[in-house]
Amino acid sequence: MLHVTLANLRAHTRRLVATFAAVALGVAFLSGVLIQTATLRTGFDTLFDAESASVDAVVRSDRTILDERDETIRPRIPAALVDTVRAVPGVRAAVGDVRGTAAIVGADGDQLGGNGPPQLGMTWIDDPELSPYHLLEGRAPAAADEVVIDGRSADEGNLSVGDRTTVLAPESVPVRVVGIAGFADSRSQSGVTAVLFSPEGARRHLGDGGAGVDRIVIDAVPGTSQAELHTAVAAAVGQDVETLTGEAFRLENRGAVDDLMSFLGPALLSFALIALLVASFSIYNTFAILVAQRTREAALLRAIGASRRQTLRAVLVEASLVGAVASAAGVGLGIGVASLLRTLLGTNGLNLGNGLVLAPATLLGCVAAGTAITVICALGPAVRASRVAPIAALREHAVDHAGPTRVRLGLGGVLGALATWLIVSGTTGTGGMAAAAGGVAAAVVAVAVLAPAVAAPMGRLLGAPLRLRGVTGELARQNAVRNPRRTASSSTALMIGVAVVALFTVLGASLRASLDQVVDRSFAGDLVASAGLNGGSFDPSVARRIAALPEVAHAAGIGNAPMTVDGRPEVVAVSDLAQIGSVFDLRVEQGALADVTGPSLAVSRSLADERGWKLGSEVPYTFLDGTAGTATVRAVYGEADLAGDLLAPTSLAQGHGAPASDVVVAIGLAPGVSLGDGRAAVRAATADVPTIDVQDRQEFTDAVGAQINQILLLVYGMLALSIVIALIGIANTLSLATFERTRELGLLRAIGQARGQTRAMVRWESVLIAVFGTVLGLGVGVLGAWALTASSSGGELEVFAVPRGQLALVLALGAAAGVVAALRPAARAAKLDPLTAIASA
Repeated sequence: MLHVTLANLRAHTRRLVATFAAVALGVAFLSGVLIQTATLRTGFDTLFDAESASVDAVVRSDRTILDERDETIRPRIPAALVDTVRAVPGVRAAVGDVRGTAAIVGADGDQLGGNGPPQLGMTWIDDPELSPYHLLEGRAPAAADEVVIDGRSADEGNLSVGDRTTVLAPESVPVRVVGIAGFADSRSQSGVTAVLFSPEGARRHLGDGGAGVDRIVIDAVPGTSQAELHTAVAAAVGQDVETLTGEAFRLENRGAVDDLMSFLGPALLSFALIALLVASFSIYNTFAILVAQRTREAALLRAIGASRRQTLRAVLVEASLVGAVASAAGVGLGIGVASLLRTLLGTNGLNLGNGLVLAPATLLGCVAAGTAITVICALGPAVRASRVAPIAALREHAVDHAGPTRVRLGLGGVLGALATWLIVSGTTGTGGMAAAAGGVAAAVVAVAVLAPAVAAPMGRLLGAPLRLRGVTGELARQNAVRNPRRTASSSTALMIGVAVVALFTVLGASLRASLDQVVDRSFAGDLVASAGLNGGSFDPSVARRIAALPEVAHAAGIGNAPMTVDGRPEVVAVSDLAQIGSVFDLRVEQGALADVTGPSLAVSRSLADERGWKLGSEVPYTFLDGTAGTATVRAVYGEADLAGDLLAPTSLAQGHGAPASDVVVAIGLAPGVSLGDGRAAVRAATADVPTIDVQDRQEFTDAVGAQINQILLLVYGMLALSIVIALIGIANTLSLATFERTRELGLLRAIGQARGQTRAMVRWESVLIAVFGTVLGLGVGVLGAWALTASSSGGELEVFAVPRGQLALVLALGAAAGVVAALRPAARAAKLDPLTAIASA
């Protein structure tokens, strides 16, 4: 039987090429994702180890607050502690490090970085044991207006030693670049943009001129253990600060890597699993058709003595060999996929410069996974092959017209009921978005299971226009629906890819529509000044400068301040509340925003109800630096979409442990001032902050929409391989069906069907299968997007919007994909010799 199996493989190699490609591409994506994930993790570990490799202890504040990005913010500690630490026995060196946010302006006037990786301002530390930064060119900064920048920022910003530029920290600081620094063995710390000031410059520009430091880094005298150093330093610095060993500091940095990879790894892996799922349909369909075509062959083997076990084993051995070889090839392709992912992620600052990590366990695991999936997909057809009776050798049994079984219909009904229950639970508010997401997943599986039941009626309906093509169109329509199970299996692979595309397309349109509605409802101003949507900020004086313009009636800068409110850590929006009411329609229900001055707050109605606050309530607060007090609730408002749930005066938060900065200025123009004149005046007033962009309402929402489109393009790119695999599956099905229907095609050619008509018949059959899968995918995707939108509880998804034009384009592309998938099968069918085809058995 092994000899027969190997002979079959040699004789039918061409029939397995598409299956080989589907397995190889699916494994390529899986291995590429796993290789790139391991590469990122190793790169981050190396970088963070380099940052803390020679640090033996760290002293910092023990108070923390999380900001809106879940990043830890700590207040500064007294700079006098540096001398205290230096005097501790066992300390070789101790340096105070002042850190903050500092954005570099390149030679072209654009801000560098900010699209994910942080924009850091730091103190230049000369001691190589305490800092991973080292000079590549120039010298260390000495004056307050001198800086060293990292090598990557110098390259991207076209900046050299001696150049003058601007650093936003967040105020505009004219500086001179006196040095270019590398980080460990690289020119930068991943995508981080680094500005290193002299100690005086760091205190002035990053520390608000105060005498505090963010942390003290310590190197031990040789022979002193980290544990001994920790004990001695902790005893010397006293309370309100914490002391970490260098190893604890290193592990904490690695924890940040775990947080990033816990999101990025599964996100990438999900697309790889989608590709493998799509590939599995192609694999299953191929072996199902091959087994049906070999019914007579299997019966003959049974007739001459082959047992059912041998027949079953023969198919599984064939699948194992194809799966193993294709998976090995896929791992080779996966190295190229990992390189592409590396380039793609590098555009967002995630190219760490280290080589690809090719762990043998990962590569062998991918080969094993691909082989196992191939064998599992071939198991059902193999069992059917083993059940062929010897008498089947005497009759024609190559064409399988099987429809859905009762078991399939029952399972599909159960899954459909489960999906309905979960979606209803999620959209009615009892189960939330998690239940809705589970319902969407169940709906996808239910549709895949029930597809054979609807393939014939939907195929006839969708194929009705083909009757206009005459006999050729009608034959294509009948060919597509006469084997519902095969049509469903072929189209389901495409359905899954299209469903995910449709889901994200509708969610993206809903996000944009929701943003438009929020802006229309809440924003009463005319212009928005911001440092873009990449996390930039600027000094609050910019808002005051804009407000003083004669062309401007009102201008309110909005920033964030981390603090503890009523015992809970919060990121409170801060602004000039006398101005904000004129540019935002907050629907004030009680009190007045103009009264929110000094130690006072404005709160949203939802938060007030949740916390039991009312007008006049006294709310305790604590800032990062430990300053505590009581704020009076002087306004309650109903619209919190743009301003958030807590508003405080900027003056209240300034100078309490976190730098004051605005992320946006909302502007209302004076009566009679046009948008063009107002924009020109604001740009002139903020010329010293080159990163500020002045936009009107529509431009602002369009800019946010552009970011959503970038995310969608990334998703589409990740799904492209799944769509390709699905098309390979359709092409493979048609190719094998051509072999299966050789005699039928020969008869058609013999009675007068021209080659062009044969090509058209196969092509329209492919289009119908592709359109069937695309329609199913669009339906499931739109349903899923609606369920997630309806279950979002009024968050960022308030409006459900269906972009009909984009979905129509997806449908058209699905039909076009069917044409592409049919090119080779149609050409092969047209080349059949009529007499040879009729004579074939």
